[in-house]
Order: sequence, then structure tokens, then C-alpha cells
Amino acid sequence: MAAGYAAIANNGEYIEPTFYTKVVDSAGNTVLEPQQEKRRVISEQNAYIVKSILQEPVKKGTATYCAISGMDVAAKTGTTDKSYDRWLCGFTPYYSAACWFGYDNQEEVVWSGTNPAGQIWDAVMTDIHKGLEKATFVRPDGLVEQVVCRNTGCTATAGCSNSYKEIFTPDNLPEKCQGHGAQTICSESGKLATEYCSQYVEVKSSGYGGVVPKEKLNLWKTIGSSNSAGSGVNKIDEICPIHTKPKEEEKPIETIKPNTNTNTNNTNTNTNTNTNASNSTNNTATNTNTNSNNTNTNTNASNGTNNNVTNTNTNNATTNN
Repeated sequence: MAAGYAAIANNGEYIEPTFYTKVVDSAGNTVLEPQQEKRRVISEQNAYIVKSILQEPVKKGTATYCAISGMDVAAKTGTTDKSYDRWLCGFTPYYSAACWFGYDNQEEVVWSGTNPAGQIWDAVMTDIHKGLEKATFVRPDGLVEQVVCRNTGCTATAGCSNSYKEIFTPDNLPEKCQGHGAQTICSESGKLATEYCSQYVEVKSSGYGGVVPKEKLNLWKTIGSSNSAGSGVNKIDEICPIHTKPKEEEKPIETIKPNTNTNTNNTNTNTNTNTNASNSTNNTATNTNTNSNNTNTNTNASNGTNNNVTNTNTNNATTNN
């Protein structure tokens, strides 16, 4: 137990206990020293958080008699079933100590006044700290402060009226308090109002104080006090099913058909043969003219984006003999 509490005092580093410091010969030479194993078991930040928790019994709890002037003291009392065992374990920045009080054959420890284990611990620790400089537990870097709801243990919101500051490691922040707050309720459905509820009914704001989250999950049950976080009005999670977004009218999809105009002009072929007989010269002239003019194909889409025009012109093929 002393070694376990010492690991907290040593900023999370466990040091294996030993029953001696060294062995010397008759001439004062050291012939044997213990080889104590050292290893880290918790982080420095978590060790400091436990230190701060264990200071509370000394400040205003069951171990106020263990306070030492000018010293930070962390301590915890302990009692087993039927009062067979009495404990007090604790430490300062200088020493860690654990004290047990009981019998070889288990029977109830009866005393009047202060825990007998605590009385022994206090007497020994007060004596060995005489003449030592004042000392405090040094807070390490890497801790964050959060305002906590005292009823639920969660990060406080604007609706939490009973709160205090607490320190945490960044990877272990509590969830946001779900036990206190305000909610906007639709008076017609009694559910959470939507943006469409105001068009039909009067929307009202309501406070709530639900069951403490840990108790809601049946992780523990508070003894002798209410398990409610506040007003007793449970938080509403359902959204109003009556007033919803109006359905939009479906618009028909317009079908765009292309317009195709094809204009084809006639193709004219003229063949002229002239034969002139004369006394001295025969001339035969054959003229062939083929005109294929203006074959136009126009395709126009009514959306005005595509215009295709094809023009084919063939003119004046003439053969002279």
C-alpha cells in the first residue's frame, strides 16, 4: 500500500519497495545496495489529479487530523466489513506511509474518537517532517479546466445552476450535461418544435431536468437523494410530427423536339446539239450544262443552341467538240 501511494506521489512512477537502504562492513564500506525497479504506471497528469482528489479528506473530510503545517498532504481512511480493519494511507512531497490497525484473528476494532490507524500515521508523519522546508505538489503541464455540473458530473451548460471547476486530461473530458437546459416545445404535439410549428401554433420554451445520465444507464443508484438533475421535467427528444415542410408541387418536364427543314432545288440538265452542214466545214457542237443548285438542309433546335446548314452547288459542266 505504501508503494502504491508512493507511485502517485512520485508523479506516476512506481518504485519497488525495499527493506534496507544498504549493507556496510566493519570499516564502513558499502558491500550491498538494493536494486529497486522503477517503471511508469500512470501519466504525470493523472497522478496529479489523484493527488488533488486525495487532498480533500485532509482539507474537509475524514482525515483532517492528518494535516501537517506547511505541507501538502494527501490521505485516505479505510474500513473493512464489520470494522475488522482500519487503514490510513497517504503521502506528502517527501514521504509516503501506510498504516493498518487490527487483530491477528479478525474481530471488530472498537475505539472512541479518531481512527486508530490515522492516529498512528499522524504521529509518525508529523514527527519525521519536523525541520523540513514547506512543500507543495507541483501541477504539471497538459491539464485543462472545465466547469462541471455538480448534479450530473458533466460539462456544465447555461442551464446548470450548481457548478464548479475541475481539472481533466485532454483525452478524458466529460460529455455535455444532458440534465439541464431549455427546449422549445410545440404546444399542439408536445414535442420539440420545428421551424414550421410557428405557422400554426404558439411555441413555448420549457426548462427540463432529466435523470442523471449515469443513473439512466443503471451504472449506479444514488442512495438518500433524488436521481433527478433538476426540475423533474424530462428532456424531450422527439420532433413534432404534425408540422412539417410543405410538399412542393411537381412541375412537368418539358420535352424539346428539334425542327428539321430540308429544301432541295431541282437539278436541271440541258443537252443542246447543233449540226451545221456547209460546203466546206462540218461543225458539230454538243453543249451539256448541268446545274445542281442550292441543296440546303437546315436543322434548327428550338433551344437556339445548334444551327447546321449544308449547301451543295454544282455549276457549268460544258463539253465542246
